[in-house]
Amino acid sequence: RLHRPVNGGGLYDGLKVEKSPGDYATTEVRIGEWYLATRYFSREGILKGTYVNVNTPVELYPDRLRYVDLEADICIWPNGDIRVLDMRYLKEAVAEGLINNSLLPVIQQKMDDLLKEKEAYTI
Repeated sequence: RLHRPVNGGGLYDGLKVEKSPGDYATTEVRIGEWYLATRYFSREGILKGTYVNVNTPVELYPDRLRYVDLEADICIWPNGDIRVLDMRYLKEAVAEGLINNSLLPVIQQKMDDLLKEKEAYTI
């Protein structure tokens, strides 16, 4: 679990929720997993939303983590609303040969699994 303060104003990508002074983020990283889930909290510890990045399995190196972003993402709000983002970018990356077409069913299955488990990301 990685913890970091959030700097600056603006909005959280995808969530379209305002960044405020004192906000912080926690990112769950599991080696070998196909996603990273980042939860954004207010200074008071109230969940503002969760951004789930779908990627190749996370690899651990002595000085870093490594993965390839697969473009598709999921946003989950504390009230349970959910939205899949960037599927168009994933399809464009496949069409351009940046992501192998054979990964599409795997990515879709991972997305489906994450959508079924969305309640785990709203607490």
